Amino acid sequence: MGYPAIDPHSLGSWNGVAIACMAFYDELPVARHALPFFHGLLMDSLQLFPDSGKAAWATYFPFHMVLYLAAACTFGGALADVDKSLFLDNLGWALLTSFASPNSQELQRGLRTREHRFLTAFLYRFHPTPEIAAIYRTFVQQERQSEGDVWLGMFDLLYAPQCDGPTARMPHNVLFAQDIGDVIANSESQPQISISMSAGAKAGRRASFTLMPQNREFAPSMGAFEVAVDGAPVLININISCYGINSALTNTLCLEEGGGVTNGQYLNGAVRPDQCSVMRRYLAGDRFVCANVVMTHAMDPKLHLEMAERLFLFDRHTGTIVVADSFAARCDLKFATHLHCAGSAHAIEDDLYRLTGGQANRIAGIKGGSKGMGDEEKGELYVRVLRSSAATRIVTEEPAWIPGYIYGVNHTGQESLSDAQFPRYTRWRLEQQDRSTSGEMVYALSPRPDMLTILADSIQLPGGGMQVGLGQHEIWDVRVRCECLLWDDATELITALGVSQLVHKGRSATFDPPIDLEYIVSRQQGRLFASTTPQALLTGFVMGSWSEANTQASHGRFASNLNAAAQANH
Repeated sequence: MGYPAIDPHSLGSWNGVAIACMAFYDELPVARHALPFFHGLLMDSLQLFPDSGKAAWATYFPFHMVLYLAAACTFGGALADVDKSLFLDNLGWALLTSFASPNSQELQRGLRTREHRFLTAFLYRFHPTPEIAAIYRTFVQQERQSEGDVWLGMFDLLYAPQCDGPTARMPHNVLFAQDIGDVIANSESQPQISISMSAGAKAGRRASFTLMPQNREFAPSMGAFEVAVDGAPVLININISCYGINSALTNTLCLEEGGGVTNGQYLNGAVRPDQCSVMRRYLAGDRFVCANVVMTHAMDPKLHLEMAERLFLFDRHTGTIVVADSFAARCDLKFATHLHCAGSAHAIEDDLYRLTGGQANRIAGIKGGSKGMGDEEKGELYVRVLRSSAATRIVTEEPAWIPGYIYGVNHTGQESLSDAQFPRYTRWRLEQQDRSTSGEMVYALSPRPDMLTILADSIQLPGGGMQVGLGQHEIWDVRVRCECLLWDDATELITALGVSQLVHKGRSATFDPPIDLEYIVSRQQGRLFASTTPQALLTGFVMGSWSEANTQASHGRFASNLNAAAQANH
């Protein structure tokens, strides 16, 4: 294979050959001839890694690349490509931010602290970034707390900082890896709710073209999410560990038997860059994380879809998640939405279920045997149906899947088949009773069953709330025509997606196309975000000029300020 790639299969092969060429550089002419080729291939591949520092599999994708880079820097000295890499600039903080919200692949490897230490030790020695020594020590501390001891590897011994010294605090900021469409966030509540949501080109836009082998690694992204409660996996996507592609095994909407463009295939084959979900809108503030995911083009063309979307809202103060799934098609379809938990699902009331986690050791050991973790039931979430456009029912079942790896049989090669085990999952399925050309389902997940209440069209949360759906929404005498409206009582801050009009105290602002905003009611001041510079019609408001947003808070490229006219004149 003679073109750049970022998948571990390609990088693992190249780095092994390239390091062998270094080892025999003086003895073998073929080694001297081949090394420049493999070095160039690996350096070009480094340019494809996401600038955010968050690879699709946070640790395993850069693992082989970093192994080669350490050898190359030791063999040939400092490398300009390493020094100027934005991916390496941000890798340490991306690893730290995503540590509490692992995706399924990292859960199933069960090697998070070891690989996190490996990568941060490399950074400390060859690409030092702010606080990287403290970040490394944090991973050592985390492993010692969970395992009782730390098994040091080669990079720990060769490149790591001293273990005595300050550690880094787990960051509370939201990680938005815009280049791959990942959102990583942790709540400020107890228990801590950690979410990981994927909605974009999973390997990054620069690495997405038809020949790339990672197109055979991933089912296209469909806005699926995973949730950990105090670090225990509760909601996970099953599809990463099984043979055959089945989007019904992810925590997303399900049309017919799944709906994904690669559904039913053994491997993905050639998947075009446009065959993935797209983050249409994204806005994150101190309290709320809001994302609108369009997954129409990640679905099978045979479904004749006109629209398939997900609105994902996360309240970091309470740990509450609200999800609205909708579709429209030119033919009648079966419509459902799925959640998969590592434990059990039990009905508390008609529309309220308790979902639990568990089987941590079996999930983590599926590729390499026991990791010494427990399999007891741990962590819980409560899911409540808020509304639906048609009659629905809830089905709990064990989903069918074919495990690619079986716990207890893939470690030494000497195990008996009688030792074989694999995790048993529970699916919570909310399904529309009749086939239809369109539908909408809205549900909420929270750490307590009494966390939210429904009042008229509003979802009431402790110290705040939200209104979901395109239309005219109102709170505190502020009227907003938008796709969703959220508010925080303490700060009197309104957050809204898809705003076409804002009206407050006789003042109005109209936008075409719609924008996203944060608006402080008591000050009559706001911050606007947009992907393009819209036309604005203002009465009683003044707006600053649009400038580059340069922020993780929004998907929009441009930002501006909105103020009441009297304040601006003053």
